[in-house]
Amino acid sequence: MESRKGQIRFLIALFIMGAMLLSCSKIKELVSDKDKNAKEETKKESTKESTKESTKETSKDDEKTDSGTKMSSGNRLYFCEDYLQGEEVNVAKTFTTGRLTVMVKLAEKIYDKDVFLKLEKINDDGSKKEVNTISFTIPDGDYFFFKHKDLGFSKPGIYKVTMLDKHKSPIVSGEVTVTSSN
Repeated sequence: MESRKGQIRFLIALFIMGAMLLSCSKIKELVSDKDKNAKEETKKESTKESTKESTKETSKDDEKTDSGTKMSSGNRLYFCEDYLQGEEVNVAKTFTTGRLTVMVKLAEKIYDKDVFLKLEKINDDGSKKEVNTISFTIPDGDYFFFKHKDLGFSKPGIYKVTMLDKHKSPIVSGEVTVTSSN
């Protein structure tokens, strides 16, 4: 009789352990689905290998910013006409006057929620004139696109765009040539 009670307790314990394992796997599945949905809602896109024309980052600095992201050659800031349905539309180095979409691909994730894009016009003598600084709120990640009504270029020239962290330290920068639309 005593051994029978021990066997029943053992079977109950096995059943409880199996139920707990099943519950944990379901919870993990639900959490991962929730994370996927949250990422889609914030329009954070997974990094895709692309055969489109790539642009190189213009900064050669390798200093660590307050956000913990190095400003290094692994980081890229480049331009396209638009970003629609997870695709970059017409990536190039030269555009006509008007609005552009800025793309950023970082070697490491950035955890700053608040960043800035600083737009500067490069003069013929190499000096720079600040055109605008636009603030953005971004999700955690390493791949972003920036669209804004003020993210445009009304005059032809060479422009430098720099992504800054919340302390306005540079993270990544890139240059674009803007020509007249005529």
